[in-house]
Amino acid sequence: QTDDDIAANGHEYNAIFSARQFEVAKIFMQGKSIKDVARELKLSPRTIETHINLLKSKLKCRRSSELIIKLTKIITSS
Repeated sequence: QTDDDIAANGHEYNAIFSARQFEVAKIFMQGKSIKDVARELKLSPRTIETHINLLKSKLKCRRSSELIIKLTKIITSS
């Protein structure tokens, strides 16, 4: 499955991400730091790092900037 396939079907994120990962992704996409996301969700920064690393793995990203680009395509296409 390519990035374009995922973006073409925005609702596909429901099958890719857990509800918490989606929540973390939406906040992280706003340019907030891991500490800010953790504070907002009342979770530890390490937990947020874990969610972000899982998202990177699922979307085959190496950098946070790449992750944000892919997440934007997926979420805004829904």
